[in-house]
Amino acid sequence: MLLASPPTPACRRPTRGAILAARWRSIEHVTSRTMAPTKDVPEVRSGLNSHRNKLIGLLGDPEMTTIVVEHQDCLAHFGVEYLEAALALRAAA
Repeated sequence: MLLASPPTPACRRPTRGAILAARWRSIEHVTSRTMAPTKDVPEVRSGLNSHRNKLIGLLGDPEMTTIVVEHQDCLAHFGVEYLEAALALRAAA
């Protein structure tokens, strides 16, 4: 499952303070849904970049069934549906 936390301004080069604030917003969003975060993996990149080592690491983890992002466009501009389908299949298994 791919969850997007409450919206904030669109993807752009964030400041250090904005990155920390976004991480706390995402953690609060997850805990408000009675989910327990297991990993906090900050990666500040554009969704157009295919060199996403931390994302690839998350997707390679067989225990990972949910990824929370602040903006789906920051995760991937194209193919978000494929990521959601892959995570859904993993959660069902």
